[in-house]
Amino acid sequence: MRSFVGMYTHEVYKCKQCGDVLEVNTTSHADKQWRDRSRMAHTDPMDAWGEAVEIYNHDFDAEIAQYHHPSRIALLQKGASIVTCIYIPTARYEGQRAALQAMIRVGADNGKIANLTNECRITRSGLEEIVKHMNRPDRGDGSAEPTAGSARTNTPGRTRS
Repeated sequence: MRSFVGMYTHEVYKCKQCGDVLEVNTTSHADKQWRDRSRMAHTDPMDAWGEAVEIYNHDFDAEIAQYHHPSRIALLQKGASIVTCIYIPTARYEGQRAALQAMIRVGADNGKIANLTNECRITRSGLEEIVKHMNRPDRGDGSAEPTAGSARTNTPGRTRS
């Protein structure tokens, strides 16, 4: 992994406007959410951030989103701060889909993908739809922004209680 200012790149944030480099930190809100929601409350959220995989094509209100599978948490970063933690099994479908796509993209163990799929109550056909959506030729690297008025309400393959 490339280092930057004596730190790993996941530990620093470079401002897109001014170019300042700041150390990534957690807000008190994110710390509380981590303790309340994580399966690994004893782990430092910054350690989880370093172990997590980046989520592309997400609709979280964040510049960067990373998924940490052992805790089932998506850590959301704005600027140099991790601002909140989302427990993926109870998140909106779009967040669940994005976390699963991140795991598939990095070649995560099939058992881990299956566990998260089941915890999110997504059916086999729903997972197939997620993979199909991920492999569409018009999908990019996650750099595009959603267009105005694009409502994402379709939740294919989702079981309801």
